[in-house]
Amino acid sequence: MSVEELCDTEWGEFPASECAVLDDGRMCPLDRCVDTEYGRYCQDDCVYTYDGQDVPSEHAIVLDNGDFADEDDPDIVCLHNGEYWFIDHCSEVGNDWYRNEDCITCDSCGDAEHIDDAVYVHDSETVCQHCYEYHYHRCESCEDIFRDEDINEHGMCPDCRPSSLILNYSNKSANHLRPESQDAMLFGIELEVESCDGDEDDGASYVRSHLPEDYCVFKEDSSLGSGGFEIVTRPDSMAVHKRQWESLLSDRPGRRIHSWDTEGRCGMHVHITKSALTPLQIGKMLVFLNEPCNDSFVRCVAGRSGAAYASRCKRKHTDADKLEDRAVALNITRRTAEVRIFRGTLKRESFLKNLEFVSALVEYCGPAKFGIRQAASHKEFCKWLSRKDYPNLWAHLRDRGYVVKK
Repeated sequence: MSVEELCDTEWGEFPASECAVLDDGRMCPLDRCVDTEYGRYCQDDCVYTYDGQDVPSEHAIVLDNGDFADEDDPDIVCLHNGEYWFIDHCSEVGNDWYRNEDCITCDSCGDAEHIDDAVYVHDSETVCQHCYEYHYHRCESCEDIFRDEDINEHGMCPDCRPSSLILNYSNKSANHLRPESQDAMLFGIELEVESCDGDEDDGASYVRSHLPEDYCVFKEDSSLGSGGFEIVTRPDSMAVHKRQWESLLSDRPGRRIHSWDTEGRCGMHVHITKSALTPLQIGKMLVFLNEPCNDSFVRCVAGRSGAAYASRCKRKHTDADKLEDRAVALNITRRTAEVRIFRGTLKRESFLKNLEFVSALVEYCGPAKFGIRQAASHKEFCKWLSRKDYPNLWAHLRDRGYVVKK
């Protein structure tokens, strides 16, 4: 055989008849050539895939178990962590793929969810984040998760709903009742009462006949006597509150429940939206309610000294962020400023007087009204007080000599 009939390749010299030209132009012995979907390659440059195919290494991928596969294999998918695996062993979650053992199937919609993002609900089912956000709610009492239709208007699940109308003291469902007013500054009322016959369900049923479920809830309060409970309203405007309470206050409620004549156990608190108040405004209110020179005036308005439930001591307007004890005249919380000074009352004029005092105090201490020193004076407050805007408060203070009819 002549030299011309020999073929010089990377793999040695072979007769030309025993060689072939690869797609990249190199010569390769026939027994080393492999025809693939990507053209003719040397078997040294190929891998053998899980399904029995020769695939060029540059077009192959390594599976999670070490096998090879064609990069265009429709049965293979790239996982979120860059690994590859069989698509029928994986689930798509959002824009990522995960191994089936790392996913759950949502018991609500049937879609896949990664196990770390799944939400476990009360009946041992699991749901995806989307279903949880739009169709589920956490019980205000036990904090388990239920479908929206299983949560009542008080935010409680069927297991936690009390047999009576009185909810647990820690229940926060009143905060979730929708206000009628769209004002930035809203007020919430808490009135402690006791049933005259000692039966809290009887008293609560009576109040419910006047105050609707979408307006208030009733809560336990261990500080009260037999048949005692607390009426807690939703946040709303003063105008809405006055309208809602009119029916109860005009129905001689003292026949069924009482609040004033309970040996001082019952109080009335009014919350104010904190975000609608300026820091200086809160500081002025704090100083006014705690100013020693205003002691007799505050007692006159409140109907009690309040030492146990609304303690008072001299404050500076910069003390608003330093208060920790909630049983103070003005309790500053994360969301509200709570005026706690009032003795509980079901007398219409006294109840409205309390609401008017809170409104008047907010306005009197408002921005650009009076300086800090003047804002701390009850005498200046009485000079400023409008009979037209605050008729019940004005009449109360006039009858006790604090304001003089002009």
